[in-house]
Amino acid sequence: EVAYFAQIEPLYRHFDMALPEVVPRARFRIIDSASRRRCERLGIAADDAGLAEDELLARCRRGDEVALAPDEFERRLLEPFDAAIGELAPAVTAAGPQLARRMRRTCAGVTHAVRKLAGAYQRALLRRDQELVDSVGQLRAFLCPEGVPQERVYGLPYFAARFGDRHIV
Repeated sequence: EVAYFAQIEPLYRHFDMALPEVVPRARFRIIDSASRRRCERLGIAADDAGLAEDELLARCRRGDEVALAPDEFERRLLEPFDAAIGELAPAVTAAGPQLARRMRRTCAGVTHAVRKLAGAYQRALLRRDQELVDSVGQLRAFLCPEGVPQERVYGLPYFAARFGDRHIV
């Protein structure tokens, strides 16, 4: 909502009017006991539920990571390729500028493909623990449903019906 004011700023300027003060909407989040326990078990705060799923999974990862980190995975794939290119560079340069350009494009393509593979490897590592993925998904569905603030999806009547109006008050 605050971003809308940035879009209409030229309109205010056109009519020589001052842009009003922008105050974000008040927000609240109701955290039930199951969600609180889940946050404690995962070692995160309730506000973390608004993070992108992969980022949240990375924060929640247990200490059972494999020995090969994603950046190490990428480095091990690219190092031999870079070394071979370095060895072949004088021969390619001697063969002419056309071949040198082609080699640069090939290097860029290989680097791009390796980075995509390393990204897929990282996502696979993050998602390999299905229990963790499910737990994070359930937490996000309640605390930050559909990626929006909780109060925009669940109104107070929902919580009153679920937990009792006295509990909410």
